[in-house]
Amino acid sequence: MRKLWEKIRWIMRGFKRTLLFLSQFWDDRYYTEVDMDRWRSLGAKIGKDVQIQHLKVDERFARLLEIDDEANIAEGTNIVLHDSSLNNLFGEDCPVKFGKVKIGKATYIGRNAIILCGVNIGKYALIGAGALVVTDVPDYGVAMGVPAKVVGDTRELKERQKQQIEEQESSPYRFLRIKRWHERHKIMTNDEVEEVYQAFFKDVGW
Repeated sequence: MRKLWEKIRWIMRGFKRTLLFLSQFWDDRYYTEVDMDRWRSLGAKIGKDVQIQHLKVDERFARLLEIDDEANIAEGTNIVLHDSSLNNLFGEDCPVKFGKVKIGKATYIGRNAIILCGVNIGKYALIGAGALVVTDVPDYGVAMGVPAKVVGDTRELKERQKQQIEEQESSPYRFLRIKRWHERHKIMTNDEVEEVYQAFFKDVGW
């Protein structure tokens, strides 16, 4: 009976690897509500209108994860809900450490960011691509670097971009006005969004 169960497990692992491989070629690279419902069933608290792209998280500890409404998590983000490094070095003298991770409303997490256990990220914050977040980030905080440090305020960035828009003719940047992802995906298909992008590039001559 045990050998039969091991064969079944081996087949299921192979099936899972195949699905993960095929998922790399899907046009829609975002997690669906079905995926997030599975995480919710495992104890994670995930709000409404959340966008997640290939988040890496240990589902065994999903109950320690909380993502508020309208949060946007870019591809390659890794959320670590436990720390077993010292336990692996010294055994029971150093127990495995666990900590909840909370991501606030409308916060944006850049590509390939790593968020360690016990971190609380406030609302409307911005985490830069590749950042290693080891301490809390306040509401509207801009955190970048390894380890990540708070270097600004998203409200200040908004005002700075307004100035860039006014000066764009003499800068390398051009700006497209479009609704936030959680708003536009309700009224536009992916193809319609792509048409908007292509029209924009044509208009600016790129």
